[in-house]
Amino acid sequence: MAQTFEEYVQNYRKNNRAFFERPWEKHIDPFRIYGNLYYVGDRAVCGHLIDTGDGLVMIDAGFTVTVPMLVDSVYRLGFDPKEIRTIIMTHGHYDHMGAAEYFRRLYGCKLGISRTDAEMIRTRKDFELAELSWEATPLFHAPETFDYLFEDGEVYRQGNTEITLIETPGHTPGVMTFFFDVEEDGVKKRAGLLGGVGLSATRDYFLAHFDLPGDTPERMIRKAEELKKEHVDIHLGNHPADNDIIEKRERQLKEGGNPFVDETEWERFLSNLQEKVKASMKLDGRSF
Repeated sequence: MAQTFEEYVQNYRKNNRAFFERPWEKHIDPFRIYGNLYYVGDRAVCGHLIDTGDGLVMIDAGFTVTVPMLVDSVYRLGFDPKEIRTIIMTHGHYDHMGAAEYFRRLYGCKLGISRTDAEMIRTRKDFELAELSWEATPLFHAPETFDYLFEDGEVYRQGNTEITLIETPGHTPGVMTFFFDVEEDGVKKRAGLLGGVGLSATRDYFLAHFDLPGDTPERMIRKAEELKKEHVDIHLGNHPADNDIIEKRERQLKEGGNPFVDETEWERFLSNLQEKVKASMKLDGRSF
């Protein structure tokens, strides 16, 4: 059924207030996913760390209220936050940029994001969605500038790692999808991460409030079809539910093996996303 933007805000605050007040309850011990790829996020927002052999790359920087947990996770893995040379944000929402300015000021790392979302942050502060974060809002400081403004198809290189960045408009106009290789015992696997799949951005009330293109849902569906052509061995999520990373970790601890490696998951994920977007469109009386 149709929904107003005000109802969306109320539901968001209701569902997330407990997290903002007691973020430590979302803590999870950091762990190695595969080779030089690690998980440093929590149970609410994903964060990934890549050891490039020439410093670290961190993908996303979580909520501001989880900065201490993020720093602790980096240390627990045996690294120093000063080794983080670059933080690349998947998109320009506050729950993925919370620690970015802190890390830059404290540890000297550089920050990157798509040029499209950097412009969105500069011109439309409300689209960062920090207004929805209750008492945590005053703690959030969006990056004042970015050192890297990525274009569609650009490759970021650091050490032994090359990250291909594909602009995937939808959740924000400049969401990026990441592809990169990681290696363990001489065996390379390709990781893939679609940087934003939240369906709120497909609803008419959301598109109208932020003056976004009305064909955003259709563009998401078409882009997902294009991404299916990419080979991915390790599907990474933007939020834990995207790739069931918490459940996989629990299964790994209990059963052993590596449930994160599954070359069939990427296409299933994208097909499922397409169906969810179509279902979202139906709520507004639209179809694809």
